[in-house]
Amino acid sequence: MLCGNRKLAMTSSKPGKTQLVNHFLINRKWYLVDLPGYGFAKMSKTGQQKLAQIIRNYISLSPDMVMLFVLIDSRHDIGKLDMDFLIELGQNRIPFAIVFTKGDKSGSTVLARQIEKNKEQILQYWEELPPVFVSSAETGMGREEILDYIESVLNNPDNN
Repeated sequence: MLCGNRKLAMTSSKPGKTQLVNHFLINRKWYLVDLPGYGFAKMSKTGQQKLAQIIRNYISLSPDMVMLFVLIDSRHDIGKLDMDFLIELGQNRIPFAIVFTKGDKSGSTVLARQIEKNKEQILQYWEELPPVFVSSAETGMGREEILDYIESVLNNPDNN
């Protein structure tokens, strides 16, 4: 969605499809890195632990990572797994922003209510919210805001 090319990264309605770290060179200047999901993959516990370790290793050992975008389904409350992951990022001082996905799947009132509920949930653990975006791969909602934010982060990496 961010690159305007639906064929760039493969997606699936079945969680756990992405099991590799995929790098996409953007404008010959920076990389967009697609990590496996850490959530609801239909695989063995060993497979889930392996994916979790791939994600943690990348996040903690990548010297070039400037910002991590955590994608969370906007239709639901933030689950324990997501919240534990966000807390871990905070404890490890990993700069992150939250992208609530599937923003086109609910009506605007329901979406706004759910996003506010999720923000309140996050504020139970933080004094201020990390950057928050609402997106839709189908409609392009949030694309410009996210790209503008990426540009600002890349131009001012010390402000994260």
